[in-house]
Amino acid sequence: MASPEIHDARKGDAPSIARLSRRLVEAGLTPAWTEQRIERCRQREDSRVLVVRHGSQVIASVIVDFEDSAAHLGLLVVDGVWQRRGLGRQLLEAAERLARAAGLPRMVLEVRDGNAGGRAFYQSHGYQETGVVARYYGPTENAIRLARELKDVAFNHS
Repeated sequence: MASPEIHDARKGDAPSIARLSRRLVEAGLTPAWTEQRIERCRQREDSRVLVVRHGSQVIASVIVDFEDSAAHLGLLVVDGVWQRRGLGRQLLEAAERLARAAGLPRMVLEVRDGNAGGRAFYQSHGYQETGVVARYYGPTENAIRLARELKDVAFNHS
């Protein structure tokens, strides 16, 4: 796939992002990424919601919050048909650029304990496991917290 066009999410994108999250990230969980939450993030000054489209369809998204000392990657989702084409990497890099532009030296995120593929993806991009968050995803599922220092991150601007 040619370099995707990453854009700020628009009003009306939240339902598509929420569906992707429920299907690919939050399967088996009570959904945390509701349409209302995503739309609030889209409107807040301390968050960014980015999307990739194929035609009019949202096929990937990332949500990043800018906190006091770090950026928090809340959601990164790529439709299964579009996975393994570099979209996840490009969205992650876009989120890291936003964090650096906001003056934040670190990105943190959580991944479901059983999500070996997600953990491997982030580790392959320089993220290191920093701990376990007990019951983050409900009464029986922990999260693995990962972080990356961004001060030495070089970006491909092509």
